[in-house]
Amino acid sequence: MTARKRPTNGQWQAIIHNEGCADGTFFYAVLTTGIFCKPSCVSRQPRKQNVVVFPNPNAALQAGFRPCKRCQPLDTKTAFDQPIQASQRFMQKHYAQPLTVAQVAAAVHLNTSYFEHRFRKQTGQSVMRYLLDVRMAHSRDLVSEAELSIQTIARRVGFQSGNYFGRVFKAYFGVTPSNWQQQGKWGEQKWMEN
Repeated sequence: MTARKRPTNGQWQAIIHNEGCADGTFFYAVLTTGIFCKPSCVSRQPRKQNVVVFPNPNAALQAGFRPCKRCQPLDTKTAFDQPIQASQRFMQKHYAQPLTVAQVAAAVHLNTSYFEHRFRKQTGQSVMRYLLDVRMAHSRDLVSEAELSIQTIARRVGFQSGNYFGRVFKAYFGVTPSNWQQQGKWGEQKWMEN
């Protein structure tokens, strides 16, 4: 029989806020109802003293708890995929901040090395490469549309150095950001003349 553990503060916060990004990282059971759920379950909030956590649904089943009909915690495919999808949403939302792999892993309640392994296995690329792809997509849009300095664009997409941003942009798109802006202006001007 699996030992029953009380939720950590982070797990408890995930439970009371129904955080979908914590799904698959743990499951919680309510002693008074005999039911176990995903952290994102929108059922009535239990009392903390009545909650125990399990690393997976099988451990909860072995301990004698039955699955919740509302959140269906036995749907393990989505439970396994959700932290990675949540991390992608997190990076898409916070790409302008100087993020580290450890910060992204903490946001989805996973150990850093385990998170990196799972992310690479599921997406086929590293966490930092995915973040760079997100940043470059946003930078391309800003360089194309805005009348901003390269330094300002660099800061808005999470780079601390305009020079480094310029090198990465050129490696990514084959042209410097200022040349991209000029080509965009030139193309727009030619279109207006015709």
